Amino acid sequence: MINTSCGSNNLEIKGKGSIAVIYRKKPLVFHNVLLVPKISVNFLSLRQLLIEKCNVQFNLNQFTVRKKDKTQFEGHYHNNIPVINLEKAKNHSHLIQAENLHKSLGHISYSRIRNKLGIPIKPQSVCKA
Repeated sequence: MINTSCGSNNLEIKGKGSIAVIYRKKPLVFHNVLLVPKISVNFLSLRQLLIEKCNVQFNLNQFTVRKKDKTQFEGHYHNNIPVINLEKAKNHSHLIQAENLHKSLGHISYSRIRNKLGIPIKPQSVCKA
């Protein structure tokens, strides 16, 4: 449950996972994202960014999120609310990505891919390589 600022109102968390979005025509993945269907606005957790070793710099009219000295994304304020211009990523199967990774990394085990990427995948068949 997530507590709201409206007293004792709570919103139910239905799941947790990773999401892919597009920022300035480049893919951006957020991990440990909570699925809260009844929430009216999407939020980005400052604490989660810090846990992911990001550096967040706030300025008067904009803010920047950096990781390993590389800008991940920037945002601005609209009516004193921080806004990030993100686009929806096209839906695709993690299985296809995992299969490509599996093959390109010398047929590494799916359990290692699962552990490193944090996505719930199962191979469709046993690798014959």
